[in-house]
Amino acid sequence: MNDIDNNIPKSFYLKIYLSAVIFVFLFELCYHKILLQLSLPTIRLIQSHILDSPLSILILRIFTECGTKFGTLSTLFLTYVFMDIKQSFIILNVVSLGVYLDNVLKNVYGNPRPYMLDILIHPIDCEISFGNPSGHSLNSIALFLSVWHIVTDSDYFKTRKIWKYILLCFTITFVLMIMFSRLAFGVHSLNQLLFGFTIGIIIYYGVFHILEVNNWDTTEFFNKFSDNLLSNVMIFTLMILFNIFLILFNKHDMSKYDNILHERCPHKAISILKFDFSSNAGGFLIFLAIGSYFGIYSLVKHVNRESNNTSEDPIVRTLEYTELNNWNDLELKNVLIRVILFTLCSLPVLISDTLSNKHSMFTNFFLKIIIPNFIASFLIYYPAILIYIKNKIKYEGSGNMEENVIKSKDVVEEYKKVSIAEI
Repeated sequence: MNDIDNNIPKSFYLKIYLSAVIFVFLFELCYHKILLQLSLPTIRLIQSHILDSPLSILILRIFTECGTKFGTLSTLFLTYVFMDIKQSFIILNVVSLGVYLDNVLKNVYGNPRPYMLDILIHPIDCEISFGNPSGHSLNSIALFLSVWHIVTDSDYFKTRKIWKYILLCFTITFVLMIMFSRLAFGVHSLNQLLFGFTIGIIIYYGVFHILEVNNWDTTEFFNKFSDNLLSNVMIFTLMILFNIFLILFNKHDMSKYDNILHERCPHKAISILKFDFSSNAGGFLIFLAIGSYFGIYSLVKHVNRESNNTSEDPIVRTLEYTELNNWNDLELKNVLIRVILFTLCSLPVLISDTLSNKHSMFTNFFLKIIIPNFIASFLIYYPAILIYIKNKIKYEGSGNMEENVIKSKDVVEEYKKVSIAEI
């Protein structure tokens, strides 16, 4: 909200924000049936023009893949390699929160997908989880708006605002194409797409304009990890417990769609019950955020321990954290090292995709979601960054982080001596 009149209290914008959230849910409640009925003939019309065109289906599939796990992981990879620690952490947690809310809301509403309701709609993509809201539209708009915000919140775009808004138009158009692909494939209705889109905007606006996370200075950002452990653990615990509650007690009888699934999606012909793995797995991706949180928490503790400094001298601490945060130099050798580290740390997630789903539901959750995502994000934000910083070759031959911290302390001491002499 730095572009908004500072004389208006922040509580005013918070009230407007909460009112918008309430309006979105009321709109979905009141108009979802109308939009659903409008969606069915619309999807049939679209499919009548694209089903005989392999090129159209290919183009739409490219867009829909950009909103899947592949597109999300690719974006996380690029942000980790080319953004600083704070920025990449924000993006990862926007993704984690988006997937969590998508899963929770899908299980709260328990709505079927369009191809389950209309025999004339061909399921080009067989999705067997609940349909409302659209995860593609929710996560795509939240993720890509967040990336746009961080990229354009730089000195380069302060004098090139026209390019900032051109990029915004491109970002929204790109997300709309992802949403259109989901409509054309018969896996989401208009209300599901619109609901996901608005929830994604709510996530983005809450993170960047209400919490203003991107405006936190480096010290404030890292202090959040060393000073707020208990409150953050409580928040994570409540989110996990709520997801488990939905799995165990929020019942949706979808057995009436069994025949449709068996006939139209034989390779995925299983019941959509409350214990279906694919319908509940996303909520446990909150462990991606938990792992990254404890990774940076451990990193901050390590830096403080290495420098024998916790908070006695805030000037030194700020210099340490700035040195730590700005690890993403663009020297080719260092970029390649970051690529390798990210790839190695992501192996638990990649390996988990090869595991079978034949175990019990909660066993699948632990083996395929909880353990690999927690381990991967923890490794990415603690050992990987620590190894990189300790060994990277800096410009102009400067040393590793610990040496720079010592230099920073010397600078501060010299600054204090000069100040005393002037007095």
